[in-house]
This record gives sequence, C-alpha cells and structure tokens, in this order.
Amino acid sequence: RRCEAYATEEDDDEETVKMKSGLGLFTAAVVLLAAQSALSVRTPAPARPEHRGEEWPPMPYLPVEVNYYLESLCPTCAEFAVGPFDAAIKDLEQYMKITLVPYGNTKVSDNGTYVCQHGPEECYLDLYENCVLHYTGYDVKQYWPFMKCADAIVVSRFPNVDGISKAILDACNKELPPSVDPQKVAGCAHGSLGQELLRAARFQTEFLDPPHTYVPWVTLDKKPVGLHFNNISKLICAELDQLNNRGPPPPCKKIMA
Repeated sequence: RRCEAYATEEDDDEETVKMKSGLGLFTAAVVLLAAQSALSVRTPAPARPEHRGEEWPPMPYLPVEVNYYLESLCPTCAEFAVGPFDAAIKDLEQYMKITLVPYGNTKVSDNGTYVCQHGPEECYLDLYENCVLHYTGYDVKQYWPFMKCADAIVVSRFPNVDGISKAILDACNKELPPSVDPQKVAGCAHGSLGQELLRAARFQTEFLDPPHTYVPWVTLDKKPVGLHFNNISKLICAELDQLNNRGPPPPCKKIMA
C-alpha cells in the first residue's frame, strides 16, 4: 500500500492547485538548509580527560542522520509514522538527527501547477506541515506531536480525504507548542514563505541520489532503507553500531533482542 511515484500526464479533470513560482529551487533550498544547518552538523565527541585512575565518563554516540520523505495524506506514510517511526523517536531520539521533508510524489506541470497524489487537500497540508516544521525550528520534540496527530487522523479516515485538512487542523493545532501561533502557520501556508519552503522540500526530494520511487522514503546517513522502513529502529541501531564502532547504545539491546 506504499504510495508509488507516478508519471505526469495532462488531464483536464485532474485536481490541481495553483501556486506561484517565486524564487528558484536553489534559492528556496538555501532558506531551508540554512535553518537546519545547526541541526544537521555532527559535533565530534569531546576528548577524554587525562587518565588518573578514575573511571572515564562514557563517550557520546555520533548520531545517525535520519531523513524521512513523505506525503501528508499517504496512508502508508501515516501508518509508518504512528507506528515504527514513533517508536524509534521514543526510544532513540537522542541518537538521531531527524529531518522530515513533506513533498513526496508531487509533480509540477509546465505551467507551475502542483499536482499532488492525493488531491488538493494534500497539497495544502504539505504546505502547512512545512510551515509547522519551520516555526518549530525543525525540533522534533516541538513538531512531532502535531505530525503524529495528523497521521493518526489519516490512518482513521483514509481513503475519505474530503474535508480532512480542516479535521486535522482543528484537532492537531492544539498539539503545537505554545510558542507557535496556528494563525501564523496558516499565514505561512497561504503566503510566499510557504511557497519557498515547499520549493525547498521539492529540491531536497528531486535531488535524492538514488532517486526515490515511493513514499515513505527513509534514508540513514544518506543511504535508503528501501522497503525495510518498518524495521527502522533495528536499522538505526545497526547504523549506530557501524558508525561508532563500539556496539549500539543501551536502548538497542531490547530492540535487537
């Protein structure tokens, strides 16, 4: 049931959403990547103190870079998010650098129209979720309650997506942190900032190497996990072991058992 990428065809009956062109892809990408730079740069482990017979403190683990490319109304994405990915965040969040990219299999026609796989409601929610990520500073602790709430509604309602964006915003805006005003997020989704953020998400998705062929598409340290995304916690533990060369961290013992 994963959401396969699909070819673009001209179709007068296809639901589309007009969006202004604005800045180019590379300019928009700079906006997003600059905002995320502090989160995406790995800090080397500090040097150990001089040994004088005392126990050395445990060295911190270098984190795994986890990039999750999604669509806001993809049912398989939603099931992954509220299940395996949510469990990974609860158990392993301190060992990950997480980046969410809401765009997925969206296509752009020659006249600049975005065509979303699950219709115009998805186009708007992709915009809104990009704005949520922006206003929460791309901090998973801040944005994840909203994203999980939205995906739980998708799981419960799909394939009935008529009016789902309103249902999601009515229920899930309550999960935003107090510092984030839902009206400001809505203004972003309807304005030029939302367009910039969506173009940046498009840039990140379309320049994947190897390219994505469906969503959910998950990479660990830029390597795609393919159809094994439901084993995300075990895969992260294995990557931590390989990256740090000293065995996985304590939470992985239960995960790998």
